[in-house]
Amino acid sequence: MISKKILLLVGISIVVIASILLSSGSELNDAQDTSPEVVAPLVQDEPISIIDKLKFTDKSVLVVAPLLTANAYRYQGFYDTFRGDCDESCLSLQLDTKIRFGYTSSNNALVYFNNLGIPLIDDYTASLNPEIFSQYKKIIMLHNEYVTIEFYEAIINHPNVYFMYPNALYAEIDLTDGVMTLIKGKGYPKDDPPPTVNAFDWEFENTHPDEYDLECIDFKWKKIGNGYQLNCYPEVVIFEKTEIMDFIFEDR
Repeated sequence: MISKKILLLVGISIVVIASILLSSGSELNDAQDTSPEVVAPLVQDEPISIIDKLKFTDKSVLVVAPLLTANAYRYQGFYDTFRGDCDESCLSLQLDTKIRFGYTSSNNALVYFNNLGIPLIDDYTASLNPEIFSQYKKIIMLHNEYVTIEFYEAIINHPNVYFMYPNALYAEIDLTDGVMTLIKGKGYPKDDPPPTVNAFDWEFENTHPDEYDLECIDFKWKKIGNGYQLNCYPEVVIFEKTEIMDFIFEDR
């Protein structure tokens, strides 16, 4: 079992948080070292005490930051189209790789894991390099709502994934030259909607009603085919309900 105290000490000594390969379409540029260079993401509400470019070597846990979902929710993004405030041109976006994370993109979870020194990778980078997941024993998913088919397949085929937020793996997007385009989901396309509420017809879809439980009073980690799902949306209680995180850090 990984001690939280040990993790905290690691987090104090160095911050190793990954939001890598920020330039559009870039790839791992060091063929001799597959550990990507890491930089601190733009997070809100909580200061990051140490920010440095480092190489992380711990391959036990990797957290996936929802950069793609953050872009979907931004101004002149997908939701402007869904609300009728923009035409379908807002369903194709040039990715902002330096966007600020917020409530819909798991900002508090990113701060939490960052302060513990847990490695992170954004889902844009992971979509370009999905094989990176196989290098880690445990993957922690956040509110990664919008993903590519390659990302989806890499996640569902990993044997040990912790889905910390409901509504993950919900809608399909395409990524081409740094442009993110909605392919399927949220009732789109209207003339050919997905067969179920989930664009991938994922058997462990858990958006409703779990996404709307914000207090996590009776939270549970449910065992699913390739890991565990939390049955509430922990963004507002993550710092006070540390028992939610205890489960993640247990050795399984």
